[in-house]
Amino acid sequence: LTTLFILAVGWGMLYERTGRMAAPVLAHAIFNATNVLIAFNN
Repeated sequence: LTTLFILAVGWGMLYERTGRMAAPVLAHAIFNATNVLIAFNN
């Protein structure tokens, strides 16, 4: 749970830095896709 909090803060910082919602949404999508690939390969 702590790891997810850190990721959420990082995505918030990414939004603040870029000023665009697309950047954290893309980062979140990449994170989710990576987790799906890991889950299916185990």
